[in-house]
Amino acid sequence: MISIIICTRGRPAGLQRTLNSLAMMAVPNGVPWEIIVVENDTRDAAREAVTRFREASRLDVHYLHEARPGLSRAKNRGMRSARGEVFAFTDDDIVVDPDWLAQIHQEFGADPALGMLTGRVLMRFPDGSERLVRGGANRETFRFPSNPRRVGSGGNLALRASVAARVGLFDERLGPGVRAWGGEDIDYVYRAMRSGCAVLYSPKFLVYHERDPARGQRLPHGMGAVLAKHALRGDRWMARLLLVITRRLLSALLSRGTQHRTMALRRLLALYSGVLQWIGLEIQGWIGSLWGGNAG
Repeated sequence: MISIIICTRGRPAGLQRTLNSLAMMAVPNGVPWEIIVVENDTRDAAREAVTRFREASRLDVHYLHEARPGLSRAKNRGMRSARGEVFAFTDDDIVVDPDWLAQIHQEFGADPALGMLTGRVLMRFPDGSERLVRGGANRETFRFPSNPRRVGSGGNLALRASVAARVGLFDERLGPGVRAWGGEDIDYVYRAMRSGCAVLYSPKFLVYHERDPARGQRLPHGMGAVLAKHALRGDRWMARLLLVITRRLLSALLSRGTQHRTMALRRLLALYSGVLQWIGLEIQGWIGSLWGGNAG
């Protein structure tokens, strides 16, 4: 069985589009699958959308509620309830390609050693235009050491349940909805590669990200937090990667035009905002453990 996990917060219209795209997929014969929707909000808008969709589609759809804010917590709630041998993640602002499920079935069926699958993400704008935001035209297999930011996106990610059992759950201190803002998918991919998992990128594993014009460009707060997390634990490879990214951004500040310098400065500040946020979380945890130890 393939378990599709969608986490949603305050976007019932987007969730409806995502569910509708899942209903339009070409399902290979004999492949069981389920949809798990995890609402990470206090409202019941997602419950209503799921109920309507289940009645109209007659598909195997389950609604869950995770009251604690944070995308990682919602993903973990879905993983704990999933029944499949493969977990597939997408978001409530994504429209999946009609062959999305077939690609998951094909890739994991063809290679028993494959642990994780990522794919192409095309940004789709309100005027109908599209732009590639993640991935390229060629298949590629990633193993440690690889920059986890290059490997893929949490909105188009599938992994074996056996990998999840080995790697564990998403880090609930990372991701939208908590202080570190993002990076939960980058962290998970890195931990999987560190555990020996091979990650395949396939351009045929495709989704469309419905672009909200009100949302600005995504900055690397989460990447900074992930780099700091592992570097502070003695991971020399991630510490070197932080230095490489820092040098690249500083070089851009010194050598390019005004517009490029402004963007490089924004990205540098966001990166180290994430680093400092993670350091703050570590200090907070250290003080909490020290206080708890004294109390005992």
